[in-house]
Amino acid sequence: MNRLNKFYKLINNLELINHGSHTQLTSSVHEINCNKILIDTFSCESISNKDFRKLIINNNKKMISKPAKETDLNRQCDKELIILNNVIGLKDNTNYLICQPAGQHEYPDFILARFTSNKLLLTFIECKQTIPTFNNNTPKMRSNCIYICGNNIFNGLLLSTPEIETKRNEYKRKLIELSREYTDINTKCVPYKKMELPWIIHQGPSCFIERKEQNSQLINDCLLRYLCDEVFVQSMEVEQHSQSE
Repeated sequence: MNRLNKFYKLINNLELINHGSHTQLTSSVHEINCNKILIDTFSCESISNKDFRKLIINNNKKMISKPAKETDLNRQCDKELIILNNVIGLKDNTNYLICQPAGQHEYPDFILARFTSNKLLLTFIECKQTIPTFNNNTPKMRSNCIYICGNNIFNGLLLSTPEIETKRNEYKRKLIELSREYTDINTKCVPYKKMELPWIIHQGPSCFIERKEQNSQLINDCLLRYLCDEVFVQSMEVEQHSQSE
């Protein structure tokens, strides 16, 4: 847990500089700082988004489609992928970081991956400001999706609920139907699915606040997968200590 505690401390101590109306610059600086912290904490090697897409295409998956499909990796957010065709030479028991895997302005900002026993363990990481804006990419309700909002870390599973997801999907469906109804030879109506979360600074949305006691454990369970060697050493030390007693 030492490296994991280091990760939390580094995120908590990040200096947040607000560039005013230059929101893209503010976001870019935050992403760069989080990138350094992730590489340092989890001893990651880098994979270009081009090579990563080549890897998953050769293993029957696609990062993002045009138009988007529910089976796309950046929508389905698989927890792990079976790698039968290691076309880019991944090394066993090695952590990797992929920046902008689906391209700029697309979810997520990073994928933290670990290759082990022909499996690729995946965590999707999005960097946001302290009071985040999600536009049409509302949080993914998955335990392996993590949101770094300023100095706070949120697990995606707690940023939504099945009821909220049902309501959002119904809104999207009705919006598409409405755009079709009002589109004619003179006017083309394009549905723009902008949805935001009412967010309390440093606390998150109400659906998170109600279950926030689960957050630390969910993040720990997700990220400890990338510290297997450290966890193994610590478990051996505990076992040796118990035997000596």
